Amino acid sequence: MEMPLEGEQADGVGGGMLLTIGVLAIAAAVLAVLVVTRHNTGNARATATVFITRAAATTHAETHSSPTTAVTTAPAATAQTTTEQQTTTEARARVPSVSGDLQAALQAVRNAGFSATVHYVPSDQPRGTVVAQSPGGGTSAPTSSQVTINVSSGEGTAGVAVPNTVGLTIPQAVSVVQSAGLHLVMLRRTVADHSEAGKVVAQTPAAGQQAPKNSRVVVYMGAFTG
Repeated sequence: MEMPLEGEQADGVGGGMLLTIGVLAIAAAVLAVLVVTRHNTGNARATATVFITRAAATTHAETHSSPTTAVTTAPAATAQTTTEQQTTTEARARVPSVSGDLQAALQAVRNAGFSATVHYVPSDQPRGTVVAQSPGGGTSAPTSSQVTINVSSGEGTAGVAVPNTVGLTIPQAVSVVQSAGLHLVMLRRTVADHSEAGKVVAQTPAAGQQAPKNSRVVVYMGAFTG
């Protein structure tokens, strides 16, 4: 058998070692690239995570500021509402206690700042005598409210229909009322419409109601103040 030469064996071994070293070097380079890539990817992910966290924190701060603004402005709105309610409160006065003659009762009600509504009712009291009122004397009421005065129609007195005088001048109203067998009592009432000045703007008893003959019909004449 022919044996290989020593020199040839040496060359064969050296070539194999070089090839092995070369393969190891390439593998190490690939591993280094993978490590760098993983490191960079991890940094990128970490950076992205920090950015999202900050954005979420900023959004939370902006959302929290809204309730603070609402709490600050709420008392001002409440104060404004309270002021408006105080401004629109109606004036009030004490209702006078009335009795006796109707004309005196009408004057007392007017002096207290109220208007009167007259109702004739059956009673054993003399005709034209005040027998009841509502609200009662001493009661506090808005001055825009009406004080109802019940007046005796007397016993056995025939009733007549009250004519309509609203819109008439005072001379015209006097003529119409007298023609019905009644008497007119005039009071003034402030009006904002100049065309109502000097004319009847309200009356009591109302047109069509029954009143005893020779009793009184109260009319309110418009007084324009400008």
